[in-house]
Amino acid sequence: MSFPIFFRQSILPRVLVASLMVPAIFPLAVSAQQTASAPSQFDIAAGPLGPALNQFAQIAGIYLSGAGSLTEGRQTAGLHGTYSVEQGLAILLADANLQARRTGEGRYTLQPRADAATLAPIMVTAADARTDGGLNAFVASQSGSAGKVEAELFETPRSVSVVTRAQMEARGAMSVLDAVTYTAGVTTGSAGFDPRFDQISIRGFQVNIKGDYLDGLRQTPGIYATPRTEPYLLEQVDIVKGPMSVLYGQGTPGGLINRVSKRPTDTPVREVMVTGASHDRKQFAVDIGDDMNESGTARFRVTGLIRRGEFDRQINDDRDVLAPVFDFQLSDKTTLTVRGQYMKDDTDGGVGTYVDNGRPTSMRISDPDYDYQRQTEYQFGYELVHRYSDALTLSQHLRYSDLDMKVRYLDNAGLRPGTRILDRSAWSVGSKVESLVVDNRALLNFQTGEIDNQLLAGFDYQRVNWNNRIGLLTSGVPPLDLDNPQYGNVSLPTPDYNLVSVKQRDDQLGYYLSHQASIGNWRLNLGGRYDVVHQRNQNVLAGGSVLRKKDDAFTWQAGVLYLSDSGFAPYLSYATSFTPNSSLNAQGTPLDPTRGSQIEAGVKYQLPGQRSQITLAAYQIDEKDAVRAVPGTAYSELAGKLRSRGVELEALAELDDGLDLIAYYSYHRSQVRASNNPAEVGKTPSRQPRHTAGAWLDYRLQQGPLAGLGFGAGARYVGSSYGDTLNTMHNQASTLVDLAVSYDFGLRNASLKGWFASLNVQNVADKEVAVCSSGYCYLGIGRQIVGSLRYRW
Repeated sequence: MSFPIFFRQSILPRVLVASLMVPAIFPLAVSAQQTASAPSQFDIAAGPLGPALNQFAQIAGIYLSGAGSLTEGRQTAGLHGTYSVEQGLAILLADANLQARRTGEGRYTLQPRADAATLAPIMVTAADARTDGGLNAFVASQSGSAGKVEAELFETPRSVSVVTRAQMEARGAMSVLDAVTYTAGVTTGSAGFDPRFDQISIRGFQVNIKGDYLDGLRQTPGIYATPRTEPYLLEQVDIVKGPMSVLYGQGTPGGLINRVSKRPTDTPVREVMVTGASHDRKQFAVDIGDDMNESGTARFRVTGLIRRGEFDRQINDDRDVLAPVFDFQLSDKTTLTVRGQYMKDDTDGGVGTYVDNGRPTSMRISDPDYDYQRQTEYQFGYELVHRYSDALTLSQHLRYSDLDMKVRYLDNAGLRPGTRILDRSAWSVGSKVESLVVDNRALLNFQTGEIDNQLLAGFDYQRVNWNNRIGLLTSGVPPLDLDNPQYGNVSLPTPDYNLVSVKQRDDQLGYYLSHQASIGNWRLNLGGRYDVVHQRNQNVLAGGSVLRKKDDAFTWQAGVLYLSDSGFAPYLSYATSFTPNSSLNAQGTPLDPTRGSQIEAGVKYQLPGQRSQITLAAYQIDEKDAVRAVPGTAYSELAGKLRSRGVELEALAELDDGLDLIAYYSYHRSQVRASNNPAEVGKTPSRQPRHTAGAWLDYRLQQGPLAGLGFGAGARYVGSSYGDTLNTMHNQASTLVDLAVSYDFGLRNASLKGWFASLNVQNVADKEVAVCSSGYCYLGIGRQIVGSLRYRW
């Protein structure tokens, strides 16, 4: 396979430039390698195995991976004296039925002993860390999102980013958008500030509709209603870049976002937190977990919060959340995790501002007193895991969701000729979405000669019923004086649903098979999947006949990675995707699926003796038959072909005690290769900046009179982009700065252990960045100040 000319003329030079940055980023590598092999003095107390291994890895100067799920519930007798790395690990693991395998210079992986009966982990949170027994890692070492089986990120032949709980807390994230902001290849806010949806794009492709996952299961939206996620409920957020249809079914070629929920742990969790933020936002949150019986075979965790207040521009921000989780060890081979969630959101439906001569102002078009978007969602699900034998594990993951949303708002109906009086119309939306997702998996571990094999086979079923209704009222709506806007004077009823009433049902059944193989230093994977999708659409208002459509698709992926002795891991991967379409063409027939593919080449590196994840990746994504609306009609069409190419460099590291770093740079270039509109060929899609970069540095003083005081600072750069499909409008580049200060009371005064205060300022300079996309212009959010006081005991 020959690389396109773009890789030779554009990608490869940037890869070489980025490679030259490696020595500057990794100054600790040599010293860490020198200390990793020398005997060390240890004084590790008996107790839980996870924290003991974290302490051992720090003293020995090694990188120990794989400890998260394997150490749960296990104890150690401790370690006292001078030992080599191998001797010390053997003593610590003597009673745990575990062993440590050396995978490189200063690198070890924890795994079950060949004669040990352990439960293979499937879709669990990577919990290994250097502090708090694994609950406060800044840099994750594992993820289960790329393969539906927990795996080392360093040994995964594709680009995966993980935002941990510690990162979210350090940056004061109050939304999923806040959580993923400092991630290579990810852009947010293509329509400015809009709290109704998580506007997230990966490598130029939006993933908020087809790439939204919670605990490995898709969160399915309707035509308007979209499931919401509260970041306080999450342990981490996984960003898998590139097509993932081979394991998850329908999706965009950009990738997916998998939100990983908190779950019961071996140690009790007790936390309460009060938060105050800009615009009089107030929040109270609680997170409680413990054993339910003396034997520890039944555990629970309950997380919830109440928030009241507003965002910028009088946009409402009220939320109630309750999420209980229960773990039951039904036998020595079977576990059951039961989850529930209730979320009630109250925000605004019309958050757009008036655009004056192409420049968005801060003036709301809708009336804040009339406007609302009220959404209630219930979720219930479970994960049932049965270890049939030491080699075979069976599991079933299921979730049912019911989402009900009601919206009303005022919108722009045009300026009165020769005046500054803006006429408005009233809109209403009613949307109800019911979804059921079930994923059945069988995981087989076996060895053939010198090859360690992991075979994952499964089939999943997804069903969604949604009912969407829209109403419009054009008479009797008070206008808005743009020179003297007055709000609170609208006494209109909610418009009847007189414009749209559509019912749709989608069913998807998929069968997949994935093989992971370890051959010495080589890591190989190959997977394939076959999907069948049925769509049923009925226009209730028009009284038309039911439209039915069936699509099927085969998708696949392949990857190879090599673990070199120098600590570098080069890799190459290829994957495909498909997305079924429900939009109708001019003949009233649903359009054919959109398909995509990606080739990615990269290299990963970890600092010996340090917890880190550094990835340099180059990719090319091709998408064909994307859907676009036909101007002036109610129909859509398949638009043509799109090609995206880019380079990403991302580095996360716990550099020293209390010092954590995130740094990233992305170069991305998209081009329309074919289109039904000849004027678009060769153009760049709107709101796709060519350059994005950022860095966040977090430091906490560990000793001295200021012990416990922490500081954080970050900057996010988004380069210029086009604001329309014909590239006649431009979005200016912008840089936003974030700051944080915090104090851990317990580091200085043991009697205050558990108390923690933080103050975060996002967008310090209060820049309301204007952004245009597809010819429409929006306004970003200004400065946000968030202060929290937390107590853990």
